[in-house]
Amino acid sequence: MYKFSVKAKQDLTAITHYTTEQFGHTQSDEYLNLLKKTLENIASFPQIGISRSEIGLNIFSFVCQSHTIFYQI
Repeated sequence: MYKFSVKAKQDLTAITHYTTEQFGHTQSDEYLNLLKKTLENIASFPQIGISRSEIGLNIFSFVCQSHTIFYQI
């Protein structure tokens, strides 16, 4: 299970709007599905990411195409 910070929700909304404007609804839906699958994968295997101890305790990052997902375990 995962939950979004307020900033992450804002970022996801901005990504959705940008992708829809630049590439259309179909591509936007496909990209959001990819992000969702990536988040589910991270939730199942949280150690898959790169430790970002320089940012904070138990912070990790994982790249998904053009975006980097930051998360805390």
